[in-house]
Amino acid sequence: MGWSATALAVDNWVYEDVNETSINDEAMQKRLMNLNPHSFPKMVNTFLEVNGRGYWETSESNLDRLRELYQDVEDRI
Repeated sequence: MGWSATALAVDNWVYEDVNETSINDEAMQKRLMNLNPHSFPKMVNTFLEVNGRGYWETSESNLDRLRELYQDVEDRI
């Protein structure tokens, strides 16, 4: 997000690819959550923030899923 904020140097596909790899993949979700349960919700929140700042365009359904995931993870912690 820092590069987006200072240089607008991050293409949308970068965020999409990281979201697909680390958030949308259920096995990776579980792995990240088990390895560091306090870091994972911060990661999800960063995606929401990046979208809110206009650096990442994604579908509304994806944003809804991220919001639900964030809430679920926070409830577990």
